[in-house]
Amino acid sequence: MKSLYAVLVSIFFCGFFSAQINKEADFKETVFEVIKAFSEQDSIQLQKLIDKDIKVFVVHRMGVFDTFYTTSSIHFSQKYPEVLFTFSKEIPTKANIRTGSLPTFSCETEKWIKNGLYVNPNKKDYILSKIAKDTNQYNEGNYTAKDIAYYQDVEKMSRRVVYVTKEQSLVFYLSYSKQKWVLTILDFVTNDCSA
Repeated sequence: MKSLYAVLVSIFFCGFFSAQINKEADFKETVFEVIKAFSEQDSIQLQKLIDKDIKVFVVHRMGVFDTFYTTSSIHFSQKYPEVLFTFSKEIPTKANIRTGSLPTFSCETEKWIKNGLYVNPNKKDYILSKIAKDTNQYNEGNYTAKDIAYYQDVEKMSRRVVYVTKEQSLVFYLSYSKQKWVLTILDFVTNDCSA
């Protein structure tokens, strides 16, 4: 009986670790699909990476306040804030994903502290819920507790990816939803020192 139990436990753990390995391989693949789509300004490819229920939150700055909107598609146009999508045109599509502390942007030097493609799978960022709370507090926002809880749910299942080259950057979040990684947040405020 003990050996049957040991076999069942072994099968469970092998299946669990196999699923984790596949999840991580899918994450890396999706990271490079996002980078390639932005590099090539390929709206059709990006559309495939967007979950129709979650959509994409586009975070940008209007005056002194950070704000965001949701969209179900990305278009590379010259109007604001869509023009922000064009800043990653021809960004290199080959890089090694590094884990650990993410690059930060210094408004004093107007430079990132390090270059490369980084992700920290153990760190959660709460960019959407923070913006919603700040907007409610300082800018007469009307985000409900339910809205903020939804944003926190998206943030909990997300990983922030920061890709910095000598002249360009791309900051986005992927979320694991319905057994696949999807693009959920585009961050255009991290390196915006206009406020």
